[in-house]
Amino acid sequence: MFTHEEKKELRQAFWNSFAERTRSIKNKRGYSKKWMLYKTGIKGIELKFHLDHICAYVMIEINRSNNQERKVLFELLYSFKTPIENTFKNELVWDREIFLTEKKKVARIYFETEPANIYVQEQWPDIIDFMVRHMTRLERAWRENADVIKEQSKAILN
Repeated sequence: MFTHEEKKELRQAFWNSFAERTRSIKNKRGYSKKWMLYKTGIKGIELKFHLDHICAYVMIEINRSNNQERKVLFELLYSFKTPIENTFKNELVWDREIFLTEKKKVARIYFETEPANIYVQEQWPDIIDFMVRHMTRLERAWRENADVIKEQSKAILN
């Protein structure tokens, strides 16, 4: 078992290692890879990485605090399920409602790998490879559908 401080240090070391590894990835112009993450163009929709002591995820998270808006955005994205999954080249998990806390709910579309443990450094190379490979595919799937999704979300939410 690790102390709280040891866990904090391991989490920080993992994400530093992840950042170092992704700095070596170049985009089409030869610059270091910059992840899209919060720059989806739609408020409350983010691409995220997650790793804990059980599994690793790459995901699209819909985190609007308004329940109705979150549900509408999820249904909009769900209507793009086939083209998103075809571009991603795997089936994704489509979860309409996840409770992060008693009051905080989100919707997630994700791909995961198990086992993956942030506290086992020997797993880090495989976890980082999983995250890089699958987030690259998730970003591509997002970009290929983003313009239409943005346009339709504006029409629905306004």
